[in-house]
Amino acid sequence: MQPLKLILLGIILTLTSHLFGGLPLFDSMPVPEYHYPRQTYLDIHEKFDKRVDPSEKVVCFDNYYVGLKFDSFKKQNAWFSEVRNHYFSKEVGESFDCDNFAFLYKALFTTASFKKNARGQILVGVILVEHTNEFLGLEEIAGKHALNIIYTSNGWYVVEARTGKFIEYKKYTNPITEYIF
Repeated sequence: MQPLKLILLGIILTLTSHLFGGLPLFDSMPVPEYHYPRQTYLDIHEKFDKRVDPSEKVVCFDNYYVGLKFDSFKKQNAWFSEVRNHYFSKEVGESFDCDNFAFLYKALFTTASFKKNARGQILVGVILVEHTNEFLGLEEIAGKHALNIIYTSNGWYVVEARTGKFIEYKKYTNPITEYIF
């Protein structure tokens, strides 16, 4: 698990250094509106441990998380879609594919907290799935696929960062094998 932490930290530090280094869209990043009460890592394990196979896992890097108000989530999601379309519009194959977009989505949502001078870790994660059914604008894919999951005032949502589409967690039916928060 230590190498995964280092990879995530590297991604977040790289992205935030680029954001604060003058990318024009940082100024347009919406200020998050939090949804309370906070969730603990124990709350997250209680929610998701039942859905994953015992050989798989739920990984939480922080002790406390906070959701977003649903309207704030929609604004953040639209902002991310704008960033994605502006900076990452061309297909580059596996050099920047589903896992890269999912971790970018998580990192940029977390970075939005800096605009609020808040210490709340937004409850957004990356999920690994077996993408056996068409969902969220993507056809069936052989093997693993990475998506995002986020907690809002309207409940949990699964997000496809490459299309900007989202669905209620309870309506998402592809098998989820791992949750990373």
